[in-house]
Amino acid sequence: MRHSIYALFIVCLLLSSCDRYDQKVSIFDVTKTEVLILKSDKKGKVISLKVLGDGVLRGKAHLSLMLNGKPYKTEMLTGNIKFEWGGDWYADSATIIYSPVNVNAGNLSLRYRFKTL
Repeated sequence: MRHSIYALFIVCLLLSSCDRYDQKVSIFDVTKTEVLILKSDKKGKVISLKVLGDGVLRGKAHLSLMLNGKPYKTEMLTGNIKFEWGGDWYADSATIIYSPVNVNAGNLSLRYRFKTL
């Protein structure tokens, strides 16, 4: 019995420590360039940003997380898409630029989370 309680406690602790992506944005027309502004919906000082990309593209596209007007993290997207960006971030918003190269169909969603103190 005691081992069951400990096991349940450990599982709950592990699940609560997993990162959740609590905000989402989608690109509805993947054939056109789009600038996405991600904004924190939390109070407190932002200390990190995590982004999870998911979708599928027929063709190629480029995605960039911008920092001080320059690409900070980039991803070349094609076919089945699954990527994750994460790291320190100290602003309550972030700009992502989606630029199709030769995309003619597909979908792309970004789930993200700003972590605060």
